[in-house]
Amino acid sequence: MTGPPDLVAPENDYRSVEPVWGGTEPSVSVVIPAHDRLEALQRTLARLIGQLGPGDEVVVVDDGSEPPIQGLPAGVTLIRQERDGFGLVRARNLGWRRSSGEVVVFLDSDTIPGEAFIARHRGWHAAASNLLVVGLRHHVDASGVSPDELARSGTEGLPRIEEDPEAAITPDWRGWFVRRGALLTLGDEAFRAGVGNNMSLRRHRLEELGGFDDAFRSWGGEDTEFAWRVWNAGGFIVPDEQAAVFHQIEPGERREWRDEARSQNLALVSDRVPHRFYRPRPHPLATVPKLTWVAVASSPGEVETLWKRITAVPFGDVEVVWVVDGQARDVVAALDGHASRVRTAESVGEAVMAARGELVCFADARLRFGINLVAKAVERLDAEPRSSVVRLPYILGPDKYRRLDDLAAADAAHGRRGAPLFAFVRRRELAKDRASLDDPKGMWQQALKRSRIAFLPGDPVSADLQGLDSPSLPGLEEVKAAGPREASRYAIRVARSRLGQTTLPSTEAVLPPTDDRVAIDYVGFTEHDNLGDDAVLVATQRLMPWANLARDQGHARCLMLGGGTLINGNRYYLTRILRRDTPTIERAVFGVGVRDPEFHGVTEPMEEWWRFFDSSLYVGVRGPDSVDHLRHLGYRGEVEVVGDPALSLTPPEVGVDEDSVVVCPVWTSGNLLGGDDRQVFDALAELIRRLVAEGRYVTMMSAFPYDDRHIMALMRHAGHPDLDYVAGYADVDQAMRTLAGAGIVVAERLHAAIMAAAAGRPFVALEYWPKHRDFARSLDLEELVVPTAGLDGTNLISHFTGIDRRRGEVAERIGKGVEQLRRLQRNAAESLRGRLSQADSVSPP
Repeated sequence: MTGPPDLVAPENDYRSVEPVWGGTEPSVSVVIPAHDRLEALQRTLARLIGQLGPGDEVVVVDDGSEPPIQGLPAGVTLIRQERDGFGLVRARNLGWRRSSGEVVVFLDSDTIPGEAFIARHRGWHAAASNLLVVGLRHHVDASGVSPDELARSGTEGLPRIEEDPEAAITPDWRGWFVRRGALLTLGDEAFRAGVGNNMSLRRHRLEELGGFDDAFRSWGGEDTEFAWRVWNAGGFIVPDEQAAVFHQIEPGERREWRDEARSQNLALVSDRVPHRFYRPRPHPLATVPKLTWVAVASSPGEVETLWKRITAVPFGDVEVVWVVDGQARDVVAALDGHASRVRTAESVGEAVMAARGELVCFADARLRFGINLVAKAVERLDAEPRSSVVRLPYILGPDKYRRLDDLAAADAAHGRRGAPLFAFVRRRELAKDRASLDDPKGMWQQALKRSRIAFLPGDPVSADLQGLDSPSLPGLEEVKAAGPREASRYAIRVARSRLGQTTLPSTEAVLPPTDDRVAIDYVGFTEHDNLGDDAVLVATQRLMPWANLARDQGHARCLMLGGGTLINGNRYYLTRILRRDTPTIERAVFGVGVRDPEFHGVTEPMEEWWRFFDSSLYVGVRGPDSVDHLRHLGYRGEVEVVGDPALSLTPPEVGVDEDSVVVCPVWTSGNLLGGDDRQVFDALAELIRRLVAEGRYVTMMSAFPYDDRHIMALMRHAGHPDLDYVAGYADVDQAMRTLAGAGIVVAERLHAAIMAAAAGRPFVALEYWPKHRDFARSLDLEELVVPTAGLDGTNLISHFTGIDRRRGEVAERIGKGVEQLRRLQRNAAESLRGRLSQADSVSPP
């Protein structure tokens, strides 16, 4: 039959396809290698046979069992191969080559398939042609259960063996891995979930890849290597919990030998899988290279020039595929006789399919490039598993082009054979779209559209080519693609070059920290002199003394989205999360707020957030409104109201001046409820005049440097320019002392109210954004909030007076609510610590 089309999507995002039921479904061949353990095989077949359709088959390959396997159910094809060491790979290859189904499912002889095993595998392959479907595994004790009994009763009654450290039996690590990778949709490591006891793919893909590598002559690693080739050829790895199998553990069985056997194969895996997880450093002698140069040249001179440039690069883990014609082909043929890993291709599309490297570097022979460029590009893609392309500035003639649009225009104008002038790209990103290989220009353009692009602004490549009309200045897309680290390095390079200095800070790899605390990479609006966000970070750090929690942490074990109003925030935090996110670390959401979609609109692709949330160990938000907003925006996962983390700041021991009032305003330039900052400004001035007239002691506190000018103007407008002023943003602890000593706080800046609550002080919250009400509702104190819409001096004074008169009652209620949220936060922090420790105990291959 003609199969469905290939799936083409970013990363491993297979969510646009679902299993197809009914209609014309592909036939299935189940290949089962077996060695001894006949009874276990019979139980496996007892639950498998009833799931087969009319065109399906089961092929059992006996790997030299003694006595030979016999007496299998009717319709099962039995093939025997002579025992020659560990024969699993040979048996699988023999089995699938003797089978005929359109889909091949690999199953081990001691794994009992679950109820929907065949249906789930078949359904996925009816939806797309380039999937590798992997099911999870559970351990059971099936001893004493006959095949006939199992066929009647199923697997529900089998005793589960979740964990047995003495026997080296652990839960399927892929459950952890799948969850952490948002069902494997994120990043570049999904292939690691391919395990041969429960995987399937279309026959034509299997034939293209040549099956399993028969160099693997002992247990372990052969399925990882195979899944890597599927992945690198543009396949999508699809995990399916409903396609589960139940691994039969014999009483007293020991399995520690498997770890030892697999460790012996790690060198073989590293030799054939260039991914950084298995090959952290370049390996010039490896069978499969890390990088494939796709070298485009049109003359012998160009071939010679580009060959010299490539060989001068100190990164030997490469191969070269030349796209040449005419006399240039003869020169390449001569190179082929003197250098390994050199081949030719008729077209760019053919070169892409011939490439074996994880990465492809398109290089036009007319381009000049630096010798350290490859190492930097490889390092960048290894560090950003969700990016697929690295771009660099072009210098064409006298002009330098640094906008992504300009680079694309230069490629279209000067690129040959449809290839870009110079770019790095993950090979699988190109191989996904087989239909476009005959149109390399279209292939490249489509790959750019679905890829996250990393940009190296300080490493241009140059050519004596005619420039475009005029270079455009770099914009937001280029800054985002460069990233803060590379952008700052580029700024340093430019500054030093202007000063006549050319040296840069060392580019040597940063060693892992010696701190034995858990490294947590924190994402929040920090280091901007913003009191609220700095208070949240300080509070979270103090809540988690077991963690080394900071921004831009290298070698982090967890990526944490910290407190503040971060969700639905115009992609600011989402962009940072996507840049830092990787399936190799855990995730957590701790005390964040969600912007009200009715007030702010929907400003982000929320599905990106849901994948982060769904794969997180913990999701806690600031208040009940944040939960409501998440539900309104479409999130259906678990979430807890944990309060703003700044509530956990310890109140300082200071005396309270009951007659003192702290006022913390903000100027929003019209972005507030009611849309009129001046109206709020006048109301606050009238309140201040009233308080001073009553003999109250008023202190103005700034939570952000931008507010300073506004505060000075407010004091003058109130007629009291000499009021005490505190730069709260300069010191979190000093701000807490100021607020803790106040009789009452008037807070337009949200975190002045939050920190007042942490200190047990009553407050009036001026709701310029809906986030104030979200916080107040977390304490069940919504009556402390007054909206800025329609606010004037009269109703502000009235609201203030009502709360001021019952300060004792309000402070008592605040204290009870804060203590409840602090307990929640402490429990959540300890739970996160335990879950991180539990995750570390899993030992994935």
